[in-house]
Amino acid sequence: MSYKAFPLLAVSLLLSGIIAAQNMTIEGVKRPWSISYNPIMQSGEVVGYYFLHEIKKEGKKYTYKLKIYDSELQPLGENDVVTTGALRLREGVFDGRRLMFRFYNSTRREVEYMFFTPQGELLSKHARAIPNYIYRGEFTNSAEGFYTLFDVPGGGFVVYERIQNRQAGYTVERFDSEGTTLWEYISPMNSEMDEVARFFNVEEQMLLSFLSTTSWETDRKERYFIHALHIETGEQLFEVEIKNEDYDMTLFTCQYDEVNKDILVFGEYYSRGEDDSNSLSDGIFAARVNLYGEMSDEKYISWENEVSEFLPVLEGGKQKGEGYTWFHQIIKAEDGRYFAIGERYKRVVKGGSIALLALDLAEIVLTGESSGVSTNGPVTKTVVKDIVIYEFSPEFELENIKVIPQEPIGVTFADNGSVPIRALGLHLSNRKIFGYRHTQQAIGGDNFAMIFMKKKPMQNPREFTLFRQQQDGNYWKYHPLLRTSNQVSHRKIHPAKPGYVMVSAFQKRKNQIIARLEKIEE
Repeated sequence: MSYKAFPLLAVSLLLSGIIAAQNMTIEGVKRPWSISYNPIMQSGEVVGYYFLHEIKKEGKKYTYKLKIYDSELQPLGENDVVTTGALRLREGVFDGRRLMFRFYNSTRREVEYMFFTPQGELLSKHARAIPNYIYRGEFTNSAEGFYTLFDVPGGGFVVYERIQNRQAGYTVERFDSEGTTLWEYISPMNSEMDEVARFFNVEEQMLLSFLSTTSWETDRKERYFIHALHIETGEQLFEVEIKNEDYDMTLFTCQYDEVNKDILVFGEYYSRGEDDSNSLSDGIFAARVNLYGEMSDEKYISWENEVSEFLPVLEGGKQKGEGYTWFHQIIKAEDGRYFAIGERYKRVVKGGSIALLALDLAEIVLTGESSGVSTNGPVTKTVVKDIVIYEFSPEFELENIKVIPQEPIGVTFADNGSVPIRALGLHLSNRKIFGYRHTQQAIGGDNFAMIFMKKKPMQNPREFTLFRQQQDGNYWKYHPLLRTSNQVSHRKIHPAKPGYVMVSAFQKRKNQIIARLEKIEE
């Protein structure tokens, strides 16, 4: 559904066909959190924005202001949220009828769900204690980008949570538009595998998830599955492994193809039987999985043969003098071609003994996060640099590889250089050391824009970069400023309606949140 479906209380002023300035300011902000203002999503599209900030505290009673805006940054409504505990707003989505917000009450250690009209009227809410088997880091970690709340086309919501018991697992809970729980699916508690599930689509009464499993007690090998539940009953329909008789595989990404009504999977492949956590891959692959769980149209592109025609590569896809490529996303263009967007990274091992961030491989694979523990020992400096774009035909034939040079960013970890290169890439991705933030369609639908925000760790970014793919195949870029004042924090780049990104920041001295829509244009 288009973003225009979100109800409007205020219509943008039109003068001579020009939309009025699309910016806004929220006054009287006592304390914001970077995770507490984000887009409101519907079927993967931005339909509006929410902003939550604390306005007062009286004893154990907290009062927050929730403001809701449409995709043009015009106000829709607001409400005071009063609770006995410190709230952190995690996510918000719209199902066409109701807004659902997911909070974490850090004082009471509860998860709270609240349901609003698009105008901000509170309809219902309920809270529950977080069971001991639920992984609490999902609520307490301030990192963004790990989404767990999604709308169901036609009405309702689903929520993903992670289990941390003897083995890691997951739960899926289904709500209707009024906030009533319809069913809950819990992965087997006695599984011998650690399982992590992520939502990617609802289609033909199926809730489709991307499932990765790891067994640390045996071969430490990751395996990947497409998992389907019936959206009305929660019954498991199928679980198909992404595999081949000749190769083992690891996945970077998967996405639903609305045209072909199937799932595109993309990753790397390895010689059958090798330990892919430590081995170097033979190349990249793509395949399709239909809604019966059957895999077809497998395409294998080797580093040695196809890729080396465009880039000088060594074993495992290493580019001479440049390192490896970590792929973030696959984009399908209007003409049916595909674009795989990645960034180069390489490791330089240094000696010495210094207290630095520990890279805990087991923890990041299971939870997608790092503990941040300090340690003494050998250190590794990793450099993140150029953007690399692989361009494919509709049949997934490799047609070209383009490199967009970028200023390198260095980060140092405690590591003796033995951590597998792909695990290191996963760590950099989860900690947002890579510059990539998101990709969105430009106006007209015939090209796309990539948003990057490269920054050194612990630094507040002052600008971001927009790369727009054009009709002639080139990539135009520019660098809009965020805010230059030292009084500005929480600078963020959000997804927005087609042709725009939304830029926001918190000004401490003025107690303001300021935001604007930045047009993606030449």
